[in-house]
Amino acid sequence: MAFWKNASPRTVRRAHMWISGDRIERRGETYQCGPLFVEWETPEEVTRPWPIVLLHGGGYQGTEWFDTPDGRPGWAQRLVEAGYAVLVADRNSPPRAYPRRWIRKYDPSGCASSFVEPGPFRTAFLGRSITVARRQISDYDQTAGQRRAYRDSNDGKQAGDPTKAIDVILRAVNSDSPPLHLPLGPVGYSVADHKLAAFRDDIDAWRRIAIAADFD
Repeated sequence: MAFWKNASPRTVRRAHMWISGDRIERRGETYQCGPLFVEWETPEEVTRPWPIVLLHGGGYQGTEWFDTPDGRPGWAQRLVEAGYAVLVADRNSPPRAYPRRWIRKYDPSGCASSFVEPGPFRTAFLGRSITVARRQISDYDQTAGQRRAYRDSNDGKQAGDPTKAIDVILRAVNSDSPPLHLPLGPVGYSVADHKLAAFRDDIDAWRRIAIAADFD
């Protein structure tokens, strides 16, 4: 049975809009600055007086609000079901708002941008920065429960030194050619290397077939 047959049908209004941001002058030319992509959704009848604006965290994008990794409805859908108009915004670095490949080519400010992608560092991220629910549901032992266990067993034991991380970031900031991508630590580089290898495998596996897409 198709998975969507188990979902209850609902009627909503849904669309998206592009906010172009400001026009700024640099070196005698006009550029776009601060673009914003907004996807909005409302129930058939809005019953709440104020709309809800949802902003994602650093390194993520607005799609995080629409569903959960295991396919359950996310906060955006639940708020719409409760009668709210919901606007989900993407800030100017995620792919839906400002593709990374454009940053170097079209950056109007003359400033370089770097995406820092760290592995585990010994900060308060797994400690006081995270509050977990007291109630535990056994159905989620293999999903959210694994993250809880990771937090409990790794807080204060991460191999990454925050002071050294700051030194690396400052070197990149002060460099004449700062990197667009900056993995930090062995784990950060391991993840990046794995992703690049998987990307290369896909390209090589389909090269002979996919490269023949031009006109004869």
